[in-house]
Amino acid sequence: MYFIASGTKLKGKLAFIALAVAVTALLAVLLSLCFSGKSEAGTEYSFDLKETGGVGGFLSRFSLDYERQVSKREITLPSKDDEAFAEYGDFQSEIGLDVLKFSGKKVEERYLKLKNKSKKGKALYAVLYIYKDRVIGAHLTTLEEGVSPVSLKAFV
Repeated sequence: MYFIASGTKLKGKLAFIALAVAVTALLAVLLSLCFSGKSEAGTEYSFDLKETGGVGGFLSRFSLDYERQVSKREITLPSKDDEAFAEYGDFQSEIGLDVLKFSGKKVEERYLKLKNKSKKGKALYAVLYIYKDRVIGAHLTTLEEGVSPVSLKAFV
């Protein structure tokens, strides 16, 4: 009788241990998904300049070669109600950025000359909007009047 009772207790303990291991494994997977190196909105890009090694490292993830910084200034982003800013927000969402949530905040705007050229052979610049060492908005431009900004993904 003792063997039968202890066998039942042993099976119960083993089942409990197996359940605990399964729950632990499930939690580990969930935590790794929540805190993985993926950036905003689950995109494949990291927007944290500390993780990417600065602006050069960030741009290199988009196959862009950083040459030098042309200018840097502090600006205040427009309100979410601003039509042009809302359109820019939609444009940024293509690469996983949500610039609109920083509406009204003071951010750093940097213009960076790239070694890459436009399709027409013109000088190309990256414009980055940075808030607390994190890129919150970015696009490419030739600085020509009337030319629309281009996505960072243009060379990827």
